Amino acid sequence: MTVRVLLATAALMLALAGSAAAATRFAAPGGLGASPCAEVAPCSLATAVGGAIAGDEIVVLPGDYTIPARLAVNVPLTIHGQDGQARPNLHYTGPDNTRGISLNDANVTLRRLSVDGTVNVGRAALIGVNPAITGTLLDRVEVHHTGAAIGVVAGPTSVIRTR
Repeated sequence: MTVRVLLATAALMLALAGSAAAATRFAAPGGLGASPCAEVAPCSLATAVGGAIAGDEIVVLPGDYTIPARLAVNVPLTIHGQDGQARPNLHYTGPDNTRGISLNDANVTLRRLSVDGTVNVGRAALIGVNPAITGTLLDRVEVHHTGAAIGVVAGPTSVIRTR
């Protein structure tokens, strides 16, 4: 019994430590700041996503962003535009045979963004969720896709909400 209590206490402490370490990162068009991507020195979207840890929030400031290569989201986090501001436009210009934005971990949220680009290979998508991933939310994300492939590929438990 004592061992179970100690294990439960240790697990709770680790969970609390992980959530306390989560940060808010800021991305701006042409952002040149270094990680941790502070509000006063925002970084590029790729730097913000690449340096994120589980539970981080990435605030995408209004403007036009160019995504020249796949943007891989490999940890559970939230990426969003600001309420009351124009949606940031993420323009994917990378290869048209891969996912533009690839969501590779559970519990990733994209909110209040506009995403456009071209993907032409059938197994790719402009926004792609690994089919084994759960808990993905696309909330008020506009997708403007002009290629022959699918605009959004979502996992079986993904939620796409328009309001």
